[in-house]
Amino acid sequence: MAKSLGHVIKSNLPTKHLVGVKINTNFVALHQQFADDTLLLGAAKDPPSIGTSPIARKNSEWSPPNQGWLNLNFDGAARGNLGATGIGYVIRDHKVREVDRIAMPLPPDTNNIVEFKALQLGLIDCLNHGVRNIIIEGDSAIAINAIKTKSTPNWRLQDLLDSILKNLSKLESFNARHVYREANTEADALSEVAAEGGKIYWWEDNLYPYG
Repeated sequence: MAKSLGHVIKSNLPTKHLVGVKINTNFVALHQQFADDTLLLGAAKDPPSIGTSPIARKNSEWSPPNQGWLNLNFDGAARGNLGATGIGYVIRDHKVREVDRIAMPLPPDTNNIVEFKALQLGLIDCLNHGVRNIIIEGDSAIAINAIKTKSTPNWRLQDLLDSILKNLSKLESFNARHVYREANTEADALSEVAAEGGKIYWWEDNLYPYG
């Protein structure tokens, strides 16, 4: 069995952000508004909607992707308008193995800009790992809907979106869907750490490129 080698370039994660993620191995029960907030290009299994009630949101859980896919959860955080910002994303496979875990501080900007940047950089990482089937999940309805409509009224967001769409075109298939924050806790915590100046760059050597 090959020895797994992970890398941490720098990590100063406050203990208050060391959150656990509830794992639901049943792929069929999660994501609100799935039919409205999903873009499908390929043959991923389609979980039905779980509704938008407070109970449904409270019970939302992250779920691993099907075999042969990677799951990218992304988030951005901003301390007020044009305040300190940071992005976070985590990439996992069907065995819940982490491929990447990133928290990266960014210059002051708007929350929407950093949400798009988190998606942009996370997607590039996915492509660099050689997997062409990706499930994208985020709690930014603006970012997910922009992928769906391929447009946004803000020119700065549009520039980022154009880059995202270009990279999406390199995939064999993908799902992009909006999830509750409760199902995006890892990425949310990483973005909050980054907005406070924390940095985490971790990747796993032996999992990918995907064979």
